Amino acid sequence: NIIYFDNITFGETIPLAEPMGPAPDPTEDEELVLSMFSNTYPSVIVDTWLTAWSEGVLQDIQIDGNDTKRYSGVNFVGVETLGGNLIDASEMDFFHIDVWSANFTQLKLKLVDFGADEAYEGGDDSEHEIIYDMPAQEEWISYQIPMEDFVDMINTDNIAQLVISASPPGQSVIYVDNVYYSKTASNINENVEDQITVFPNPATEVINITGAELSSTYQILDAFGRLVEEGSITSAQTKINTSALSTGAYRIVFN
Repeated sequence: NIIYFDNITFGETIPLAEPMGPAPDPTEDEELVLSMFSNTYPSVIVDTWLTAWSEGVLQDIQIDGNDTKRYSGVNFVGVETLGGNLIDASEMDFFHIDVWSANFTQLKLKLVDFGADEAYEGGDDSEHEIIYDMPAQEEWISYQIPMEDFVDMINTDNIAQLVISASPPGQSVIYVDNVYYSKTASNINENVEDQITVFPNPATEVINITGAELSSTYQILDAFGRLVEEGSITSAQTKINTSALSTGAYRIVFN
């Protein structure tokens, strides 16, 4: 026998980094939140945080005393609220989730509504998946997603499933916290809100706000629903300097 050998080495697996601290505490008022999982708010009943059809492993851990979900070996994992636990998010404006990972290169978040018959594949199901490529690693990302971004969902009053997928499939390790729906508080009645004008659109340096009530507040959210700026309406025409904002689409919300 003639055998050739090369590159004979010993090796070790380098452990992935872990969060140094918990996810940031949410700041929305409790009465505006419908929570699935959070130490900040009371939460609804969730049937399971890891369905039988999931491809991943779940550990319930604590980070500095804060309850956190740790998913490893993730291809996709399902969270279900079935039967009497179906979630009515029809009055909610946002879906929120905090995510941390040291190795994912893509994140997918899907909501599934079972429809009026409250059954899977009953003919009136609807779902929509949002994809985030190259999300930041080794930091908590707070996704505040407008419900209107789930464009393929016919209804949102019988939500039964949240599906979290990641790449690289079967290798991703994801930490999850603060999963909830929320709505925007408004001190402005509809007639007044209709009179609010924001111009110019698009803007490069400054935007002007007219018609908003004095002492009301505004929030500027980026395309991921993350808060980038907030402030108060202090005059009949409020000017906001936008020159420091990166080029992109933003949403302004008045409270």
